[in-house]
Amino acid sequence: MTAELRSRYGINDLLPHENILNFHVGVPSLPSWAKKPLSLLIGAGDLNQGGVLNLERFPSFDVYACYPWDTNGSLRANIEYFLSLPSNTKLLCFLDLENVEHIATFTRVFEGRFTRIEGYGPHSPHPTPAVLADLLAEGGIASNIFERAANVSSSLMVKEWLKNLYPSYIGMGHIFEVDEKGMYTPLSEQSTIELAALFRDAIRQVNCSNMQIHVEEDYFDMIDTWSLSTCQTVLAGLLFEKDTPVHMIGTVRSFQSSWAIECSPELIYTKVMPNFYPTVLSNYVLRYGEDDLVVRLHLIRQKILEDISTRTTYAGKAKYNTYRRKLQQLSAALRS
Repeated sequence: MTAELRSRYGINDLLPHENILNFHVGVPSLPSWAKKPLSLLIGAGDLNQGGVLNLERFPSFDVYACYPWDTNGSLRANIEYFLSLPSNTKLLCFLDLENVEHIATFTRVFEGRFTRIEGYGPHSPHPTPAVLADLLAEGGIASNIFERAANVSSSLMVKEWLKNLYPSYIGMGHIFEVDEKGMYTPLSEQSTIELAALFRDAIRQVNCSNMQIHVEEDYFDMIDTWSLSTCQTVLAGLLFEKDTPVHMIGTVRSFQSSWAIECSPELIYTKVMPNFYPTVLSNYVLRYGEDDLVVRLHLIRQKILEDISTRTTYAGKAKYNTYRRKLQQLSAALRS
């Protein structure tokens, strides 16, 4: 936030402060006490909604990231509340989550520090899976990380996308009938039934073909009871597979966010190193020694780790697929 914005929002007298990191004006540094496992709420910290300040409503988080915005003095009210907290060990961050430089700087400052990341509200800004992987500690989880789109599509177009197996074109927006005059009307009951069936078919196919993102088994057993909107959300979560780094896994399941009043389908990411099956490898080496196949596997593993460190998503996934295929050769040899 520039000096001009600070003046516009009437908060010049409150800044700077070591607990408020402003990524609009350089590279902030973490206070010494903040170098510990942390939790992050994205998209909250500047608004007053329903008469309750963001920072008052969500006390369980350590770090809050917002643009920030201001509505009738809400920003100042949040900051004043924040600064009044006794023994304050929380951080309020101002950054533009659509600004590449801000995200890069935020990632450098907080790399590997978050055990929990959550987006606030259905239209939360959405860091990429690669950025989430950088921010999360090993074993950390992230939820509500993709925005509920508000686009509009015709039912005929969506049906064609699903029938021809192009589910990646499917958003989570609103689906309407479109008549010959181009007028949009609500879906008929029959169209709703047909679309839900097509979405379920696509979900079954994608869930089966995915390697890293799957629907939780118990939740998947309920697929025939899902509404059309639920089907849309589940498929949207599954389609993050292609952008998911090799050291992240995702589960689509029923989940209640800290800000929600009920459960809804959600993609939950967990940061975990890929399984290199060391037991299979060691058993093979005990029987056959370190032959060319073992040497090749060690090389691929090292390249995968390099791709993880350089955020090379697609190449890392391709190498891991190759690793798994070659490992199957070792497993077959051990069974013979």
